[in-house]
Amino acid sequence: MGLFTCDIDFSNLELEPAKPNLTKKQQRTARVKARLQRNAFKDSVMLGEIDVSLLFQTDNDLIEMRSKFPQVSLSHCQYLC
Repeated sequence: MGLFTCDIDFSNLELEPAKPNLTKKQQRTARVKARLQRNAFKDSVMLGEIDVSLLFQTDNDLIEMRSKFPQVSLSHCQYLC
């Protein structure tokens, strides 16, 4: 597996509206659910079920965060392969 980095600017993203005041139990439940979702996504990536490079072409948030940076061709990075 290759490891790469990329420039992003998340300041262009709109924040989701804040949830109304949650109880401590609701906050804990929300954190656990979010962690489980992140872990399931990571597992899918590691198993090869998700191609992260395709997300840079299809995920609207990633597209927006990369919009002010130039596209880079992988031909410049041939020595990495």
